[in-house]
Amino acid sequence: MDHQAWQELASGREAAVEQAMGLSYVGTPEEVVDGLRDLANRWGLEEIFVVTYAHDAAARRRSYELLGQAWQASAPRS
Repeated sequence: MDHQAWQELASGREAAVEQAMGLSYVGTPEEVVDGLRDLANRWGLEEIFVVTYAHDAAARRRSYELLGQAWQASAPRS
């Protein structure tokens, strides 16, 4: 692969990463929930798939627990 082709490939990957990061939320559970609710409202979503990047399985599980608690706490009351 020549240098120009390599740079075009790298540039495309950078754009893909930047686009994906636009749909990433990092922060406290409440901040993440606010971002997810905004995303759902903006796009009319009924479901959201969440992935937590943590090496340790216990930390990953705890992250999901905290996010779930924050989601429930912020749910509209009927």
